[in-house]
Amino acid sequence: MDEEFHDVTVLRLPHFIGLTRARNIGIRTAKGEYLLFLTPDVEVQPDTIPVLADTLAARSDALAVCPMLIDERGKALPQIFRLPGKDDLYRVWRGGELEALPNPGPASEPVAVEFPSCKALLIRKQTLQGINYLDEKFGEHWIDAEVCFEIRRAGKKQTSASIQCSPNFSSR
Repeated sequence: MDEEFHDVTVLRLPHFIGLTRARNIGIRTAKGEYLLFLTPDVEVQPDTIPVLADTLAARSDALAVCPMLIDERGKALPQIFRLPGKDDLYRVWRGGELEALPNPGPASEPVAVEFPSCKALLIRKQTLQGINYLDEKFGEHWIDAEVCFEIRRAGKKQTSASIQCSPNFSSR
């Protein structure tokens, strides 16, 4: 990637240190105002990131914004949840899943959400610095819920913009 995109800084760590710790290293070394968390199974359309950045720039009350995710047939994927409580966490621990809320649909205005899937999330770097980065005690699990909880505790909003991106189903 660094050979194709000269403005991108690629950090190569000597060994696997865990996703959360690796993200914290990336957050601390990032020079931009916004950070994009993107899982390998998501492919964004060319205009997605500029639209998300414009949304954050226009809305000082929003600390993070996520695109609406769709599958290859154009169907919206479940990605919006309430912040989980003890009962929700127990159900997931026992093999269940969090109950997704209905997607807001293709609206022109962003909609405030408590807990979006962090498969694709653009967040202000200052937000993560303000919560003292990602809490590494969560390891690979529930760090997205922790970030959303900290944003909620700070009294701020996350918004879900209706921008489409399509999952990439190729195996990695």
